[in-house]
Formats: sequence, C-alpha cells, structure tokens
Amino acid sequence: MNLRIDATPRKDGEPLEWLRGRLVYGRPVGSWIPNDFDRYARILHPAHLWEETDGNVVARAVPWSAVSAWSGETLHRASSIHDLARRPDGTTWSGQGAALPLEGQLEPPYLARLVEALSEETSTPHVLWLLLWSGYRGSGTPLRMTERHTRVRWRPSFLRRSSGPQRAHSAHGPERELSPSLSASGRKYSLHQGSIEASSEASERSVLEEPPSFWWDADRTWFVSTDIDSASTYIGGSPGLVDRLLEDESLEVFPASLDDPYDGRSDDLESHRRELA
Repeated sequence: MNLRIDATPRKDGEPLEWLRGRLVYGRPVGSWIPNDFDRYARILHPAHLWEETDGNVVARAVPWSAVSAWSGETLHRASSIHDLARRPDGTTWSGQGAALPLEGQLEPPYLARLVEALSEETSTPHVLWLLLWSGYRGSGTPLRMTERHTRVRWRPSFLRRSSGPQRAHSAHGPERELSPSLSASGRKYSLHQGSIEASSEASERSVLEEPPSFWWDADRTWFVSTDIDSASTYIGGSPGLVDRLLEDESLEVFPASLDDPYDGRSDDLESHRRELA
C-alpha cells in the first residue's frame, strides 16, 4: 500500500476546521493529536547500528528495547530516546558507532505496515487530508515507497548529504498554523488531499517524497501525528486499530495517553516514570 498525495496544496482550509480547539496548549501528546478518539498508540522509530555487509557499511534497524538493554534505562510508554541512549557513565549510543532514530518520519517498511492497518480501518481510503511542514525542501515533490526509494530517497538523515531543510516558497500554497503550541515553535504547514492506494495504482507523479506531519481520513476514524523533531509516530483511533498495531510484531508500539509528554520530551519525567513503573 502507498500513501498518495495531490502535490497541489489546497487553498480551502475547511478540512482543518474540525481541529480548532481540539489541540491543547503545552507539551503533552494532546498538543499534537486531537481528543476525539477512544484509544491512542505510539510507534517508536527504530534506532540503527552500523554493519558491514558484502563490503558495504549499512545501518541495521534496532528497536528501542535493544537501546534500553544497552543503557540499562527502563523502557516504558513515555520514554525519551535521549534518556535511553545514555549510560550512567555518560557513554552515548551515537558515540559507539550507532545512530539515533530518524526524526519526523517512519521509514518505509514500518510506514507501510501502518498504512495497511489504517486502510483496513477506514471506509474512505481515497480521501485523506495531509499537512506537510513548509520547511521541507521541495514540499510536494513526488516519491514512491518502493524498495529502490527505501534504499536511496528514504535513507535516514544521517546517511544523507544535505545542507539542511529549506523553507518552501509561496508557490507551494498557503501556510497554515494549527495551535498555539505549534505556532510558537514556528511550525507551519500546507494542506493536501491524499489517498491510500495499492502500489500498482500509485503513479510516479503523485506519491509522497517528504512525510506528512499530520494526516487523517475524511471520516475521521483515525489520526496520525509525527512532529518533525519526533522519533515517534502517534495514532488515535478505535480500540481495534490500536490493538492491531500493538500486536504487530514488526512494529515497536506502546499504548499512549493524551497526557503523556510528546515523544518523552518533558522538563520532568520522574512523575511519569513513577506512575508507569
């Protein structure tokens, strides 16, 4: 399954109106995902280890549980990868020839699993709404989620050679703000229509290059949120959808709450650690 996008941004912001007032101010999960859903889940983006294969150095995906075992830090639903990736002696995961998770997007194999689960949950797979961060270079340019692009275009950022993201020009459409928390951070987005389609149906011109920060189906049966600085993807939906994700052995998933610190980012996580112990 592919996540497909109309590269021309929508000038009409009507699909965003239902979000007004549904994102709270602050740093919890509820600042990035609306409160309309029965259950929530957090997918952890994998970390990476360098390995030599056939004379080439490649990055092998590893779960946060492996990073937790390496550092001795307890993994729970509100964990921060930055806490897990540091040992008590100050040794860091990235300092040992490894790499932290990719921020802002799920890599294709894991995104494909999520898209498949979402496609089974919605009655409107051909009508999605997507918000793309305006700072991505070439926001709206095409990409297929194929094996070729998995190796080349969707490589983790630490494998790319880039001068950094460049803000999209006004030609990409109106920039939209969502909530005081996100506006204060300077995050603005362009709105696009999209769909979930079988790989054979997706054209070269219409499949996403950069990942959406927010996307949902027209029936609002689920909502997906991945902040550009987040190593996690959050999903709101039905109990059946969340259970399906929790049972998927190819994904590392925890139940989530709107009160959890988003991506484990909080000035004081000790109360969450005590509560979740």
